[in-house]
Amino acid sequence: MANSVKKFKQGPYSKPPLVLVPMISLAWAGGWMTITSAWQASGRILAPTQDLQESILLLSVPVLIANIYNLLLIYNQPAIVKQQGHYQALAIVNAVVMIAALVLAWGAPGQVLAPARLTVLGTVFLALTSIQALLGNYFAQVTRLTSPLFIPLPLGSGALIVASYLLALVTANHGVWQRGLIIICLGALAILLIAVGKMIPRMWAPLVTRRSGTYQFLAGLVVTATLVAALAGTDSFVTYWAGGYQTLLILCLANSLVAATFGLAILAAMQRYQNDYRYGKAARHPYRYVLLGCLTFLLALLMLLWKF
Repeated sequence: MANSVKKFKQGPYSKPPLVLVPMISLAWAGGWMTITSAWQASGRILAPTQDLQESILLLSVPVLIANIYNLLLIYNQPAIVKQQGHYQALAIVNAVVMIAALVLAWGAPGQVLAPARLTVLGTVFLALTSIQALLGNYFAQVTRLTSPLFIPLPLGSGALIVASYLLALVTANHGVWQRGLIIICLGALAILLIAVGKMIPRMWAPLVTRRSGTYQFLAGLVVTATLVAALAGTDSFVTYWAGGYQTLLILCLANSLVAATFGLAILAAMQRYQNDYRYGKAARHPYRYVLLGCLTFLLALLMLLWKF
């Protein structure tokens, strides 16, 4: 294992960029859009109040500060890192995208931070947060631990991006290009779900993070959510092509995709952080935490459907 892991040497005053912070905006925008689309499919509309929009803006301030700090970390890297590929150009693009997303979010919070349905501004904001998340994945991968045993960081981001647009298209009004776009998104989502399935063995690769109870819990949750998403997604789009869709299946698909993509991103981040897991709680009984993650997700999903 030691020979398979490589690390870039950091300078005395430099730290690698953060892993999860660039993905927070996408997690909110994509997660909100996915769940909102599922609610819209059920005939309900999530109409955010003014108080909710103000609360979201207040909560976005710490995220903004963390993104600015991460931007400083991206620029404060050793010369050997900055000379790789298009690092410096992508750093400039990342800064421009972050500023554009900030202006859009504070200029029209009701249409981009908590929209009732996918709009033009919401689409632009989702695209900006998607670019920011993927660029953040790039900077984290080129400055942190690297190993063929690690889960690729862009996998969780890509699956959430495709799922957000796909469910929004399915529940939108029928248009000329709608079915063609749905087929494209559906194909991309199927490929990504297969890729997630192929990453399952890497969750239990011989890495020290396996000793963490949180890691094993999330691994069980991701595996269960991926299986549910695959089954619910297949049934949902078969019924959709037959002329309609089942509300409960769409809700299962939306919540499973959000849980699977969020969990996968956290697992990939935990593999790259150099935490000390020698005394992890899952060192002796890892499958207890895996089973707990599976059961927690299934119970939460059943409670959601029952309340619905």
